Amino acid sequence: MSWKTLPIENMMFSEMSISGNGKDCQFMIRTSEPEKIIHFEMRDPSVHVDIQGKIITKSFNYGDLDLGLKYLPSEDIIILTAEIDYPGDDEEWLESLERFNQGCSDSIHWMIRDVKVVLAKHNR
Repeated sequence: MSWKTLPIENMMFSEMSISGNGKDCQFMIRTSEPEKIIHFEMRDPSVHVDIQGKIITKSFNYGDLDLGLKYLPSEDIIILTAEIDYPGDDEEWLESLERFNQGCSDSIHWMIRDVKVVLAKHNR
């Protein structure tokens, strides 16, 4: 496995959500550009989010047994860092990037374990 940078760094942040249970969950991060969304499944998730700005956090139910958390900006926020510990090889990673560039939001077909995201106030 190796840390890979998601192709949404330095884009305006629109929404992020994590939903599921302690073993399996869904992770989604959306930019202000409608076609720039990353969505993937996680197994035994470890999500680290560093927020350097004003964010609203809301919970929601996700079925009968699962819970979700949604992060929404309350001011202009950019995605400074977005990385995953990718279990596939470099060729598979390039294929994932190509699917993302073609507008596929679920371009990552591996179960991901670790995610690091840094969100910060946008200084214009």
